[in-house]
Amino acid sequence: MNQLCCLITNTVVFMRRTNVFPFDNPIEFKEINHDDFEGYEFEDVGKTIIEPNEQGYISDVLKEKVNLETNNTTVINAGVGQGKTKAVIDFIKWYYETTKNNEDKFKVIVVTPFKSLNKEYRDKIHKAVGVDDLCFDYQELNAKVDEELDYPEFYSKPVQLISVMSILGDPGTVAFKQSNIKRKYYEYLIEKCTLNKEKVILIFDELHESLESFTPDLMPNLLKWKGVVYKAIIASATFTESSKVPIKFIAELTERKLKIIESERVQSTHNLSELHLCFYNQHTLNPEHQFLKNLVQLQLETASTVNILCYSKNIANELYNGSIGTMLREQYGSVTLCTGEEENTFDHESCNIGTRFKTGVSIEKENSAYFVVLPLRFAYTGQNTEHLGIFTDRINSLVQGLARPRKKSKIFVITPSPTKLITRVTDKRDYIDRLSLGYLGFQDEDYQSRYYSLRQQEMFLKRHYGEVRNTIETQINEMEGLSDDIKTIYSSFDWFRLKDGDRYLHTQFDAYGKNLTNYLYWAAWNNQFVNCRLTSVIKIRTLKFNEGNIQSELDVYFPLSIFNENTFADYHDKHLYLQLRNTLFSNNLYYRKNGEVDYNKIEPKRTLVFEQQIIHFIQRRKTPYLFEPSYGCVYSAILGEKPVDASVSKSTYFRSSIGHSVSYTDVYDALTESEELLITAYNGLLEFQEILLNSYSILQDDGTYFLPLDSNVILEKLHSIKLKAIFTNIKEHDVGMVAFNVNNLSEDKGIYKLLREMFYENSQTTKTIDGKVVKCWKVNRIRDINSSEYPLNLVHNVYDPFLDMPVNPEKSTTEETGDVLEDVSLIDIDPDMFVFDYYEATKDNIKRDKLF
Repeated sequence: MNQLCCLITNTVVFMRRTNVFPFDNPIEFKEINHDDFEGYEFEDVGKTIIEPNEQGYISDVLKEKVNLETNNTTVINAGVGQGKTKAVIDFIKWYYETTKNNEDKFKVIVVTPFKSLNKEYRDKIHKAVGVDDLCFDYQELNAKVDEELDYPEFYSKPVQLISVMSILGDPGTVAFKQSNIKRKYYEYLIEKCTLNKEKVILIFDELHESLESFTPDLMPNLLKWKGVVYKAIIASATFTESSKVPIKFIAELTERKLKIIESERVQSTHNLSELHLCFYNQHTLNPEHQFLKNLVQLQLETASTVNILCYSKNIANELYNGSIGTMLREQYGSVTLCTGEEENTFDHESCNIGTRFKTGVSIEKENSAYFVVLPLRFAYTGQNTEHLGIFTDRINSLVQGLARPRKKSKIFVITPSPTKLITRVTDKRDYIDRLSLGYLGFQDEDYQSRYYSLRQQEMFLKRHYGEVRNTIETQINEMEGLSDDIKTIYSSFDWFRLKDGDRYLHTQFDAYGKNLTNYLYWAAWNNQFVNCRLTSVIKIRTLKFNEGNIQSELDVYFPLSIFNENTFADYHDKHLYLQLRNTLFSNNLYYRKNGEVDYNKIEPKRTLVFEQQIIHFIQRRKTPYLFEPSYGCVYSAILGEKPVDASVSKSTYFRSSIGHSVSYTDVYDALTESEELLITAYNGLLEFQEILLNSYSILQDDGTYFLPLDSNVILEKLHSIKLKAIFTNIKEHDVGMVAFNVNNLSEDKGIYKLLREMFYENSQTTKTIDGKVVKCWKVNRIRDINSSEYPLNLVHNVYDPFLDMPVNPEKSTTEETGDVLEDVSLIDIDPDMFVFDYYEATKDNIKRDKLF
């Protein structure tokens, strides 16, 4: 029965996977050119263009092209995964060895975008150089530091690891200034390097990640290094319009001398990963959604490791603590949560879930499975970017995030489906049809968005800046005449470009990431990612059901060959029910009533007719022998006749659930807390079979009981409180409650009606009471409470499903089970008690004439 895993536990049946073949278009990237830096001095006439080797790496050629002894700012614009970090580590090793050999004196400062990456750099440097304890991490600067004792030791380390925020003196969003310990240490470092004639080498990694720290107020902290910095190296795979401005700032430290090295973006088949786009269009991300669990579980047998990058910390925490986290721990032993909350760092040997490895971390294991959870559709509905999480930078964040696997792997992007198709004017109709996949509907121009190249970005920014400035040019000039205490200078184009340039572009144009999903879809089809190639599009299937045919349609979706009565020997009823229900609702479900043209969306917990059919379907598969004419069924399952969309009544379901609770014989330690509460609730409910006859009925001399009409009943206060508490527990802990309308179980009349139907077979009649003819219910039979009436057990899991399987009995002519009234002598009833023994004469007392 392990085949069931393919159907319910894994459920690939309802995933629609479309294998695709993207276009082989050149990979576009943001170029850095000499004409971006007017008035600066360049080492060469033109920028240096390099090509990756056959394996896709540039580290060797960078060693040839970067003169480490030249005083300048060297910009390395290279693709993700091309080996620029390795080259930088080699540069650091050269500077260290040159200093050690007394050939020159260098102090290397690695300026990282995040402090969490300092450990990554430290480990790589120590491994490359072969010497430990070379690096000082600025995070050691705390209140316990003694300036006289500790500063000299910190300074003695040849490599200093400092974040961009810290070196610029950015205190963050909480403090108002940088701590004195850090500020004084950097001043000490500058002073000692100047005194000892050490040449400072600044190395900036992924500069675009820290642009918000380059502000007019913090620029003086950068300029403190002027005169001591000999060379700066700026390396990034994702330069932007905004990041051009900090390059100018940094170049000021090297006498405005620049060298630009640019690598072509080409895919290397040697390490090319598969890219799978997985469309998820729910309003919220449910970490227990079967579609997500399916995607992960299908990779467990073949993936060397599984890593999940999430746009939000909350989603990461929920995945880590939910079924997917458990799944990974069972398969791989451990999972690290990397969100910054626990200061955990990326574990290269096991699985990781989090938000902190979008950049700076390389997944070196081959055949890994890598999941990227992008923001949901609602994140793009307004100007507020908080719902984008770690993907606030749009395209750059996406390119960096996808590039973490450095060896052949499978990359799955959980993303909403695109709302518009980015198209060039020259794109032909067959291009649009091909990308529509038969269901996305991009043929309508309203669902198309115009493509713009990256080279047009500066033009758009200058046009916008000019339009805004032209409307207030006179007032800008008047600002120069203001008194000195309030005088300010209107932002130049470069300051505007730094502060708002990237944000303007990616909030105005789909081609620049306004809707990240739309850009991702275009980029994947046009083969724009260096490390991966689009392989398939996976989506939740649309399943349609019709009134009167739900059971037949479920039979098609869940064939007997892999889901039949033998399945229940291996799996608990409740487990199978939850898995099958989750599987169904992981798809787009629609239902059409007879006589109607349109289908309506089936909503979980709302479309009760469908919820009831799920329960009925599982019951049919568990006990097919009950669905034969010999058992009163109108069709024969054995003969392959069409099943009827029958449904279990609420009273029958409750009665059988009581039976499953009463018959529980295993030790309570085997129960979950929820199951224990539920069994207790149902056992408590059973007590009212006797209470209703003892306290709310009239017993005739011939042994016949009469109960009041539902509209007349008033439950005694303590009984009402107890029953409402019982039903609250049942509604909370019984997974089958989603199939029933239980709204009326919070008021007395609804509770009484259910108890009456649950415990007794009755018919409406009239009876003379105290000389008055009143309508009432005649109790014709007291129903049996047993689990065989409806063998599906959604109350609790059993110790061994095989031992709990119902036995297919021989054919019997016995009619409906139940005790006739003549046999009810086991119930001890005082004939004179038809209402409660009241504990006090209050307004809560119930009078007979009010009951009947």
